[in-house]
Order: sequence, then structure tokens, then C-alpha cells
Amino acid sequence: MSIKSELGARIKKLRKKQKYTQEKFSELIDIAPRTLYGIESGKNFITAETLEKIISVLNISKEDLFVDEEKYTIESMNNFIKSGADLLNDNPDKLFYLYKMVKYLIEL
Repeated sequence: MSIKSELGARIKKLRKKQKYTQEKFSELIDIAPRTLYGIESGKNFITAETLEKIISVLNISKEDLFVDEEKYTIESMNNFIKSGADLLNDNPDKLFYLYKMVKYLIEL
């Protein structure tokens, strides 16, 4: 999936989560509904000005727009951590740092 498509899909998801129609949302961010459709479908890329308006109208942070935490399932996070540990077997110093971080988090 391209960056345009991913960002467009994320904007659409956040817009729908706040129950804005394309028409109402495009009005609030001062673009044509057709332009918003192009952005959400990944056909058009977004300008920085429109990006700032979207963040403001949705009352979200920049991170909220670019990081979809729902993609991080328990299984995917566990697999990533385990594979990372396996990759560090040849680097005891880095493996030790990973161990210390995990130990610290468990003890919180």
C-alpha cells in the first residue's frame, strides 16, 4: 500500500470515528468534497496546510494521524520482540540492554 493510500485510509478512519460525513468534514477543513475523496482514496496527496487543518478539526496529535496503534496486536508485538531477541544473539551488549528494558517494564 502506498503512503498516499495509507494516510488517506487513516484520515478516513479518524473522520468516521468522529462521525463526520465527507461533506461536513471537507467543509470544516476548507476543501472540496471531491478533493477529500481523492485524499481518502489515495489518489491525491495532501498539502501541509490541509494536514494541519485535519489535525486541528479532529483534535488529534500528529502522532495520532500517523500511528495506528490498533495494528499492534499482542501477538504481533510478542513476535517482534522475540525475533528481535533472536537477532541480537550475536551481540551480547545489545541483548543485555533489551533484557534490562524488559526486566524494568515487568517490574513496574
